[in-house]
Amino acid sequence: MAFGKLHINFALNLLACAIGAVIYYIVLQIVWHLGLNTNDLNFVFKQKTAYELGVRFVGSEMCIRNSCLLVHFVSQNTYPKGKRKMKNSKVQVLVEGAVMVALAAVLSFIRVYRLPWGGSITLLSMLPIAVYSIKRGLKAGFAASFVFSLFQLFQGITDGLFGWGLTPVMLIACILLDYVLAYTSLGIAGIFRNKGAAGWLGGTILAVFIRFLFHFLSGVVIWHSYGELWNGFSTDNTVLYSLLYNGSYMLPEMIFTGIGAYVLFKVPQTRKLLKGDIAETEKAE
Repeated sequence: MAFGKLHINFALNLLACAIGAVIYYIVLQIVWHLGLNTNDLNFVFKQKTAYELGVRFVGSEMCIRNSCLLVHFVSQNTYPKGKRKMKNSKVQVLVEGAVMVALAAVLSFIRVYRLPWGGSITLLSMLPIAVYSIKRGLKAGFAASFVFSLFQLFQGITDGLFGWGLTPVMLIACILLDYVLAYTSLGIAGIFRNKGAAGWLGGTILAVFIRFLFHFLSGVVIWHSYGELWNGFSTDNTVLYSLLYNGSYMLPEMIFTGIGAYVLFKVPQTRKLLKGDIAETEKAE
């Protein structure tokens, strides 16, 4: 099983890099908003003070160093002078995963539509995780999706998760079903990575569908919700309620993610890149 082979250090480093990427994105937006020179960021992120602040925030010097490398990789597409190129290395896999997790986290905050009865549709927030799983395989994909689930859990806490009136047991079950398992399941997108563009698209849709199943199960087992969903329609059947409630936002998410994946995978450069990385990853394994 891919879950059993995940290395905790890789997941922690990936989490730290993703946090570093999100922090850098926020700083960059502030700098742009203030009209400052973005070239100054290269100086700022090289300084020991910022480095030590990052260490205190995440707790790992290696993780912060990787985060700083991520900044240069994303902004300049180059590597620190005197360092070996990261192509086909574990560091590159780590950096790519951090970029994808950070991108997914940022996109998850962009809610295209918020449904009046709950749930929201985001701007292709699951696609970066799916692409990474296809590109680097199930093990790396599950590691990235697990880290993404932690970001989603944090977002859920800020939205009032602990104030929803759940008992401790139900709260733990909710965290597992609605966050950890639901979002970690996105890593399965790479299961058909050797089947070409059709397999990539199928794996992406499968990943989104499995996430829906976890939310649906949570609605039936934990929430037991029923009543009015929208004007003129209500139901006392908790199974039907959970199906309609979760399907009302997950179905559009699946459609939009599928369309986004189809368009992305139709680009010749994307197909060439993914096929090359898939072959290289298999050789390394």
